[in-house]
Amino acid sequence: SSDNEQANGGQTTTVKPGKGLKVGLVTDVGQLNDRGFNALANEGLERAEDQLGIQGRVFISDSASDYVPNLTQGARGGYDLVIGVGFLMGDALSTVAKQFPDTEFAIVDLPWAALEDKPANARGLVFGEQEAGYLVGVAAATAAGGGSVSAVGGQAVPAVVAFLAGYRAGVEDTDSSMRVLQGYSQDFVDQAK
Repeated sequence: SSDNEQANGGQTTTVKPGKGLKVGLVTDVGQLNDRGFNALANEGLERAEDQLGIQGRVFISDSASDYVPNLTQGARGGYDLVIGVGFLMGDALSTVAKQFPDTEFAIVDLPWAALEDKPANARGLVFGEQEAGYLVGVAAATAAGGGSVSAVGGQAVPAVVAFLAGYRAGVEDTDSSMRVLQGYSQDFVDQAK
């Protein structure tokens, strides 16, 4: 995270560790104004630009049909790493990564082993969603002080299922008499649902 200093003919220059690296970020359908998943991925890209000196670009997906074109545009644009933000992009990323073996790919919330073609140039970026869910469950049970609490996930994809399982465990460990209601809106974008 700190800059490296190099001596250059008697002068010291500061070189950032990611200087010259090009990273493309392909959003899921929630776009950058989702106040969550995509927005946080973009914030990470911006921090990498500022702190590491990478060159970043965001490719916005308005719908699932934009995944393949956006991932392809990143690969054809000479990006060293193209990141797909979200589990739902798995098939598209697997297909495009296979077509562009000289580009590195990564996908959020999907393990490499779950990619259909298991391309050697792709990596899965997975997290302990159940751990974050557990903490939210503890907070919800503590704030409610008894009775019932609820949580609504977007879709029953593995990351969301794990989060909700952690949520339930956090509530139950905090107050086993509480009722936990859970469901899915079947939509990651429409907050009203």
